[in-house]
Amino acid sequence: MGLPFLRPPDYYAEMVKTDNHMQKVKGRVLAEKWKMEEAEERRKAREVKRLAKEIQAQKMKERAKQKKQDIESVKKWRKQRQQSGFADHGNDADLGFDFEDGKVI
Repeated sequence: MGLPFLRPPDYYAEMVKTDNHMQKVKGRVLAEKWKMEEAEERRKAREVKRLAKEIQAQKMKERAKQKKQDIESVKKWRKQRQQSGFADHGNDADLGFDFEDGKVI
């Protein structure tokens, strides 16, 4: 445009802030960083809790399965014993273990 102009003398200089202002800025940055770290820790804690819950449920299922297998094996053993002629008579008093005092076990 051909018009003369003048720039201010500090046009190329960096902006200078006071120490108080920079302390406030630093405090805000640190507070924001702290909040982000806290949020990350809470997220990790939730994840660990969820995983622990899943593992506990899986262990409970395994225990129930093992208990069921144990009960089935005892039933099978009783059935085999009954078929082989060692059937128990319903109570232990029929075995007739008498002692000196006359009590039957």
